[in-house]
Amino acid sequence: MLKVKTKFRLIIAFYMMLPITVIFFSTLDATLFSDHYFQTALTLCLAITIGLALCSPLLPGFKWIFFKQIQQISNICSNIKNGNYLYFQLPNEPNETGDENELIFLMRNMNWMIHQITVIADRITKAAESAFIIQNQEVHVSASIGIVEQTLVYENANHLLRDADLAMYHAKDSGKAQFKFFTPRMHEDLMASVTLEKELRKALEIDELALFLKIVKSILSLSKSLGLSTAAEV
Repeated sequence: MLKVKTKFRLIIAFYMMLPITVIFFSTLDATLFSDHYFQTALTLCLAITIGLALCSPLLPGFKWIFFKQIQQISNICSNIKNGNYLYFQLPNEPNETGDENELIFLMRNMNWMIHQITVIADRITKAAESAFIIQNQEVHVSASIGIVEQTLVYENANHLLRDADLAMYHAKDSGKAQFKFFTPRMHEDLMASVTLEKELRKALEIDELALFLKIVKSILSLSKSLGLSTAAEV
């Protein structure tokens, strides 16, 4: 049989770990869980829990108080997952004070959405890196992901997929297992490249371009040619 003191210690340990377990499994996000502001809130919550556990023999109805606390923690975690939160700051938001500011609230929600997408994309790229076997051959693949934010307005799904593909090709250009968010600048750069290609093709068709060859000489030996350089001029 366990002694009363041992039972009491086990009860305290249980009360200490239950809020942490609820928070971690409610968020399922190690990055958020290790955030400085989130850890500060968790420490305060833990201190209150320990205090309640130490005073539990003296508090009638302690079980009801404790489970109300767990319920509040679960509600906070649900709000954070849904983006409805005002608990800590994220990068790139306005520096104005006051949580009631609508712009700050919208910016935090947008940053939180981007953070969640980044976490999911990171999980996908890591999962794709795992080797698998095809006909006794070990195969390795990598995922290049293009992401389009829901804040952009599209007339149809084809336009959305077009921009997602464009972001994916930018991710490929950045290296293996990368992901990129689509930006309007990507579309502008693509259109500029297409326009330049059309103009060059048209210039070739109507002989607007002239090709010049220049001999490259060595400074040490003017009689020695190092090669040729070419230049196209209008």
